[in-house]
Amino acid sequence: MRPFAAATSNPLASTSRSRPQNCAVSNGGSSSGGGLNDVWALDLSGAPEWIALAPSGTPPAARTGQSAIYDPVRDRMIVFGGSSSGGPMNDVWALDFSNGPVWTQLAPTGNSPPPRHSHTANYDPAGDRILVFGGTGT
Repeated sequence: MRPFAAATSNPLASTSRSRPQNCAVSNGGSSSGGGLNDVWALDLSGAPEWIALAPSGTPPAARTGQSAIYDPVRDRMIVFGGSSSGGPMNDVWALDFSNGPVWTQLAPTGNSPPPRHSHTANYDPAGDRILVFGGTGT
């Protein structure tokens, strides 16, 4: 494992964008010490290698059971819901790769789904939307 700042071949670097190239990006989870809110990229451009990312902006609270999708139109990862020590959540966060990476909390309009964790989410390219299914709520 190597930290993002010390990476010699940065998978987020390219001539025109800072999105992950040949990477899988992961956020959050839990350990014996509690919830996590770290971000990791698995560089797949050669021998797979984990790289700790250090996004700017205020990160989401540590959580488990959240969903995350890649929004290719806006070059960002969207994180929804999950559970923290305070219980299930229904907040929405974006990790923008075109300007960073940088975290931003989104404020969707309309009726939001109830707080939940352990659900699934998928990106619907035809509707340019996220579809959320199932999970466990309050």
